[in-house]
This record gives sequence, structure tokens and C-alpha cells, in this order.
Amino acid sequence: MSEDPRWQRALKLLAQAAAAYDRGDTAEMTRAFENYCNTLDGLAVDPAVPRDQRRRAAKLMDKIDALIAANSPALLHRLAERANGAADADARAEFAAMLAHAAERLPAASQARH
Repeated sequence: MSEDPRWQRALKLLAQAAAAYDRGDTAEMTRAFENYCNTLDGLAVDPAVPRDQRRRAAKLMDKIDALIAANSPALLHRLAERANGAADADARAEFAAMLAHAAERLPAASQARH
């Protein structure tokens, strides 16, 4: 995309996230995807990056945000099912912690409507 090495880093992180997903390694997938998003965010706000590339990075993040927002209800429902249905106590606790963390980060419905 440009000579900025962060673009290459972003591509490598996205490939790492996809490979970790294929292996079923959710911790590595999450780490690589978060670093990918952080790299895009950095590109989007860095005034040293050409304007068209900042816009491209921002558009990619907007698409990711839209996908996450659109799928959040299903994800939260799935986490709740996994937390309640997991046979292993550690797995139940892990899913419950993910659900609690997600719930903390969501704005209250009452705030969004008033």
C-alpha cells in the first residue's frame, strides 16, 4: 500500500489471526486481531501518513466496527449459551468472564435511547 512498514505489519497480523482461527487458538487470534486493529488505528490518525492511506485505514476500521456491532447480539447470546452449557468449570468461568467483559464495554440501552 505504501512504504510505511505498518501496512505490511497489519497484513501479517491479519494472516496470523486467520491462521490462529484455523487452528482454534482463540487467544492468539484475539491478540493478533487486536494488534491488527491497533495498527490500523495508528495509520488512520498519523499525520505523517498520506491522507488517502489514513482514509483507507479508517474505512477498514469502520467496516470492522460495523461488522462487530451487527453481530454483537448473536455473539453475546452464544457466549451466554457457552457459559451456561460448558461441562468444564474453567470453561464456564472463561465464557462468563468474556460475557461480563463484553457487557461492561457496551453502552447501556437506556443511555442510547435518551
